[in-house]
Order: sequence, then structure tokens, then C-alpha cells
Amino acid sequence: MTDLHTPTNPEPLSEDLLEVDEASELDQAHYNEELWFEVQPEQTGRRLDAFLAGCLRDHSRSRIQQWIAAGQVSLLNHAVTKGSQAVATGQSYRVRVPKPQAVEAGQPEAMNLAIVFEDDELIVVNKPANLVVHPAAGHWSGTLLNGLLHQWPELQQLPRAGIVHRLDRDTSGLMVVAKTLTSQTSLVRQLQSKSVFRHYLTVCWHRQAAGTGGQTGLMKGKVEAPMGRHPSDRQRMAIVNGERGKPATTHYQVLASGLLETQPVRLLACRLETGRTHQIRVHLQSIGYPIVGDPVYHLGAPRQAKPPIGRQALHAQGLGLIKPATGEPLQFEQAPPADFLA
Repeated sequence: MTDLHTPTNPEPLSEDLLEVDEASELDQAHYNEELWFEVQPEQTGRRLDAFLAGCLRDHSRSRIQQWIAAGQVSLLNHAVTKGSQAVATGQSYRVRVPKPQAVEAGQPEAMNLAIVFEDDELIVVNKPANLVVHPAAGHWSGTLLNGLLHQWPELQQLPRAGIVHRLDRDTSGLMVVAKTLTSQTSLVRQLQSKSVFRHYLTVCWHRQAAGTGGQTGLMKGKVEAPMGRHPSDRQRMAIVNGERGKPATTHYQVLASGLLETQPVRLLACRLETGRTHQIRVHLQSIGYPIVGDPVYHLGAPRQAKPPIGRQALHAQGLGLIKPATGEPLQFEQAPPADFLA
């Protein structure tokens, strides 16, 4: 395996937090985002509104107080309506955050999109790295949605402009977008039934994680570990057990091995059964395969190695689905961009 290109600017951590690839969750995304926050020992005794303001830095304390008064915050499935009440270690608060409507968040913007396929039902886009999919806090413009609305104004009539799944900002590769409500409904159902084929390529550092029992030595395998937001760090996802963890399954296979800056790396193919936020990145890190260039999930990456790529080395290479109107199977492949492998 040869070297990777030197980094440009590292990715800021922002929009990927709202990236949700699971179709059932996308159906609900017009209404509320559900977040969980667990009180850590050093936070015990704080006012509830102050505690949540520290967790939700994109929102003002006064706005959070309004959500509390409106019953949008709960503890043990019971609404908490007093922001002045003190929080205690181990308590887990659920917050339902109202989201902006797509028509408000998305305005048409001229953009040079790489279109792989288009007909009267579907658009398949080769998304470049450093492109946010949907407007969110810190990225209200310059997103894929803005570009789609400029090229296809009729998408304004569809939920999320026809978007049915997402890629992280700095993950490149194939995405499908619906052009009609009928095709969007079909694609959502295909995602829910796990019949959409999604194949990824990634370059990972090869370090065995503690407690993996040697599983990182396997040439192929499956990671089944429930996921949710990190209990204390909203900037991250994590493997989470209990009611906050949602089922997540990633299949992987080692394609090649080599050295990168004298450190062992492997080229992996991954296939998703589910599509949780940051799923591949979290799952691979958990078995000792942190993705090269990942600025967040890099536990086990060699400390002395400089990031050889300005983003995580993750690319959505393959996409398979059923054409809604005819039932015809469609398969698409897209080679990684130049910055992925030299």
C-alpha cells in the first residue's frame, strides 16, 4: 500500500451530529430531534437549565428554558418543567429539540454536483468530501440540499428535498435522492427493510483494542453493537447499551495490508445493515481499526503519526437499490477520489 496525500485543513466537528441514515428516523426529522444527556459527577448540583446549556452549546439558555417549560425535557419518561431544579449524578435527561423546517433552512445555491445517474424518479450523486448534506447548526448554507434545490427547484415540495440518507461531511461517495414523493416513500421503505446495499472502502490503522479478544486479527467479520450519542459529549457517538442504544450492524472484510508512515494499515470493505450516525467509524474503532485521518474516533491510532489525509479515509463506493416504478434492481459503483489513495 502506498502513501496517502498530505492533509489540507482538518474537518471541524459540527454537522455530522445531525447525520442520521436510518430511514425511520428521517421520517421523524421534520419534527424533533431526541437527545440524551447523562449527568457526570462533576455536574451534580447544577441547575437543570445550566446543565443542558452546557450540553447544547448551539442553543441559548433562554431557549432551553422555554423547552423545559413546554415539557420538552424529561427524566425517567416524566416531563421536567422547572429549570431551577438540581441535577444529580447518573440522571439521564431526554431533550426533544425542535428542528427548523426544511423550507426555512434550505435555500437554492448554485453548485457543481457530480451526477452519476438521473431519471424521472431518482438522482444518484457522487458527494465529494467537505460537503455537508443537510443544513444544521453552523452550516445553514453551502450544503448538498442547497445545491439540489438550485438544480431541481421542484424538490422544494419534498421532505428534505428528497434526501433519504446521509453521509458524514468528510465521507465521500454515492448517495441517492428521490425526485417524487412516491419514489421517496419507496426508498424510505427499502432502507427500513434493509434492502438497500451500501458498500464502503476505508483505510484503517491496525491496532488491537483492549478487550477485543484478538478479533482484530480476523480477515472478515461482523460488528453488532448498539449505538447512541455519547452520554456526556454531544460531539460524539458511542456504543451504548440500554434504552438509549439502537441496534447497529457492520460487516467488514480486509482487502489489503501495508504500511503508512511505518505504521501498519489495512484496506477494508464495509457493508451496512443499519445506518447509525458515524456507525462505521465507531464500530471499527471498537475492534481496533480506527480510520486513518478520523479526527474524533482515533483511539488506537499511532500518536506519532501525522494525519496523512485531511479527512477520514472513508468512501461510499457501492450503492444498490430497487427502482420504485419498475422493480428493476439498480447497482452503482464509484471509485474513491484522488485524496483517498495515492
